[in-house]
Amino acid sequence: MSMKTIMLSFHRAGLIELPPPRPLFANPPARSRLSVDVSASLFEPITQRVDQLGPLKIKIVRWTNRNASLSWSSFMRTHHYLGYDKVAGAQLRYQVECEQGILALLAFGSGAWKCRARDQHIGWDAPQRERALHKIVNNTRFLILPWVNSANLASKILGLMAARLPHHWEQIYGYRPLLLETFVDDQKFRGHCYRAANWINVGRTTGRGKYDRYRKGLSSIKSIWLYPLAKRALESLRMETT
Repeated sequence: MSMKTIMLSFHRAGLIELPPPRPLFANPPARSRLSVDVSASLFEPITQRVDQLGPLKIKIVRWTNRNASLSWSSFMRTHHYLGYDKVAGAQLRYQVECEQGILALLAFGSGAWKCRARDQHIGWDAPQRERALHKIVNNTRFLILPWVNSANLASKILGLMAARLPHHWEQIYGYRPLLLETFVDDQKFRGHCYRAANWINVGRTTGRGKYDRYRKGLSSIKSIWLYPLAKRALESLRMETT
């Protein structure tokens, strides 16, 4: 799936030419459009303080669990302002629950290929970045569901994820990441929950987009937030050899 996505992006960018697709069925199902009804009106409001919600359960949403995966994608497409599309590369999706129900959804994926403010903060050069980029994980989506209103919940979840994601990532992909990153659209949000969770604001993007290696098109300007996952994480990124 990852290679298919990459090759399709190369085709759309004019770098390669793929042959016309050959459907396996006369009327292939549009799997990407499958969804379930996750309208806010179907869910009871959750308004307790974060310390009254009880233990938070963090579940990995695996692609092999079709029902859970379909539900996660439907929540994200319906309620996140960016929606959701499948992406290439290493990635993990999460669902956060309490006794009252589902609270939030998150997605993590590969780090941005280039990001001037981030790269300057780390202090690495291009060869160092190419060797160690896989040790950066990007928080690509974070959605508190619209019927959930619990003060400090977002920063609580971010803290739990920073503690657990490195272990999950190592279990699945065989290595531990050293740094989390995310990009916050300043026109819509202020990044308060990241600041409260001790993430560091290191600057702003230039508007080229997370995967724009060839200077094609512009996206909105975003603030850049980083969270080290280990002591001396930045030094380790500069010294990475594999």
